[in-house]
Amino acid sequence: MLGLVMTYCKPLNALLVIFLILNNQKVLAAVSIVFLMLCDIFDGVLFRRSPLASNKRLLWTRRVADVVGDRLAIEVVAITMIIFLNFPWYLYAIGFLREMILLSIIVYSYKTNRLIREPNMSSRIATGFLGIMSVMWLVKPVLTPWCLIPLLSFGIPGAWQYYQTVLSINPSSK
Repeated sequence: MLGLVMTYCKPLNALLVIFLILNNQKVLAAVSIVFLMLCDIFDGVLFRRSPLASNKRLLWTRRVADVVGDRLAIEVVAITMIIFLNFPWYLYAIGFLREMILLSIIVYSYKTNRLIREPNMSSRIATGFLGIMSVMWLVKPVLTPWCLIPLLSFGIPGAWQYYQTVLSINPSSK
């Protein structure tokens, strides 16, 4: 049950981050982003261990809510930081481009009936560095561009691995 609650609280936590940014509470906003990242890491793990995980409909709904909530939280927080904290738009653009590439691979997987079931570790780490980049901008802005190195180092192979996975799935075996 806790995993499900964590999934549905992520968009609310993103609103808290925005509220803290607008009230110039940068350290608390950074802590809230870290909490958001922890919820993202553990919500699926805790949900899979709950008795609710056997409900296929709830499992699918939680997965969709998790992906949509994660993306919504990331994008809304990043855009708020660009507008109100002068977060460099080019750093956001690189992360956004990565998200669009992943989205195109996922759409391709649906069109070819080769659905991707689980995210790969490289992509998870790259997404984590998007959050770390936001935290860095709030507490130590000079270090923020250094987050691009692991973001690209994990993000490019992660996207390639997604694409290779889609190509390797035999649609007739489903």
